[in-house]
Amino acid sequence: NVNAQKIMAQKLKLEVAGNAETFERGEKLLGNDLQELGLEENTDHMKITFDEDRTVRYSMCMCCIVSLASCMWPITTMLFTPCLWYSLKKWAQSRIAAVTDKQLVLKQGSFGCGCWACCWNESTKSVPLNQITDLQVQQGCVQRCFDIREIRVETASATKEVPELVLIGLHDPLEVRAQILRVRDSAVPSSLSPHQQQSSQQQQVDTKQLEQIISSQQETMLQIKDVLQDMRTALISMDNKMNANEANAV
Repeated sequence: NVNAQKIMAQKLKLEVAGNAETFERGEKLLGNDLQELGLEENTDHMKITFDEDRTVRYSMCMCCIVSLASCMWPITTMLFTPCLWYSLKKWAQSRIAAVTDKQLVLKQGSFGCGCWACCWNESTKSVPLNQITDLQVQQGCVQRCFDIREIRVETASATKEVPELVLIGLHDPLEVRAQILRVRDSAVPSSLSPHQQQSSQQQQVDTKQLEQIISSQQETMLQIKDVLQDMRTALISMDNKMNANEANAV
């Protein structure tokens, strides 16, 4: 019972999110960053921060490992190392991510073909929290060397090989995962469709009618009980009188 009350208290706290913030201790984004994510300035949220330096070093190492497996190493990698390093650094710096009580949003940019001479591409992706099935925190052997982890966002439509979203090099990824799942599991359900609202209202009406019928039946049963009690009393009285008359006759 105590655990159930605690869970209900957590849910009620989120249900009154309009009066109290869900992410009181989380770091906040600036107004311009919120607009870039497509969020309003007064949106309750938590900023997701990244370790840019470690992410760049890890990504550069992975590029070198991939290049080692090709026949063009080391000439190609040596020629494009400065360009590749700059491109990875700009990509790491461009990442803006936040989680609200409804969705997880990530914006990032990259140079075409991984070269600063190409055009700059940007993308913003949001994943509704109620569609997230799991958040996997992974750390491969190369990632362990750079002490970074990644969160793989999985949904029903995504696969383990191709997750819905990947967040690499976060600060405190375990806490971020726990916070997202906590909000997802405690969030107020989204508004119902008109058909669902009609069905819900009909169910409420049916429930009230059923309660009224049960209450009426209970009153009827009590009345029947009183009538039967009176009949029993009358029969006992008549039986006593008949016995008395027979005794007098004898």
